[in-house]
Amino acid sequence: MFYKFIRAIFRFLIFFLMPTKVIGGEGLDRKGRYILACNHQTAMDIPLLIAKCPRVINFMAKSLFFEGRPVLGYFFRKMHAFPVHPASSDLKSLKHAIDVLNKDEVLGIFPQGRRIKQSPVVNREEMFSGMAFISLKAKADIIPVMFMRPPMVLKRNVLKVGEPIVFEDMIHYTMVKTTMFNGVHHPAIVIARRDGRTDVIREFGYEDFRNRMS
Repeated sequence: MFYKFIRAIFRFLIFFLMPTKVIGGEGLDRKGRYILACNHQTAMDIPLLIAKCPRVINFMAKSLFFEGRPVLGYFFRKMHAFPVHPASSDLKSLKHAIDVLNKDEVLGIFPQGRRIKQSPVVNREEMFSGMAFISLKAKADIIPVMFMRPPMVLKRNVLKVGEPIVFEDMIHYTMVKTTMFNGVHHPAIVIARRDGRTDVIREFGYEDFRNRMS
């Protein structure tokens, strides 16, 4: 009830002050469990996501918003956020995130871990660590969303929804001479470099399948 009340206030204010259009994909009105992964540029990212998503988002938030701040911490918890210690391996928070998804709820993550105004691009190394682990453990798709520019007051803002990212535990099959397993094609073996480049090491096609059968 509290979450819906606050969301209604956000929707009212955003409608008049920060009109935001959601484009791409299937939008945010999806059923089942999924991870909502968004770039983080301003403090308005969270209210906008809450306003635009018809479902309750359980955000992973920095522990500093909870520690020593009883009022703010209480508000965040009522809004279904929970603390994460970004500087350490927070197993308790990871377990809580997986539990949220196992209830077929929505988990909200800012993969960058902090506000970055210069670029909307998510750092690959940061993204494919804890988030990929949570996705695999909870068997939840990742829905990437991106503010095309920092949200601004009295400006038309755009929130773009990407196609679902599905992590399938297939690497042990990829390393052998097959091209598919249970009808699912093997992914290519790719290295993501720190400078943003990607190097394709190995792809699998019909020739691999034919050679294996011969």
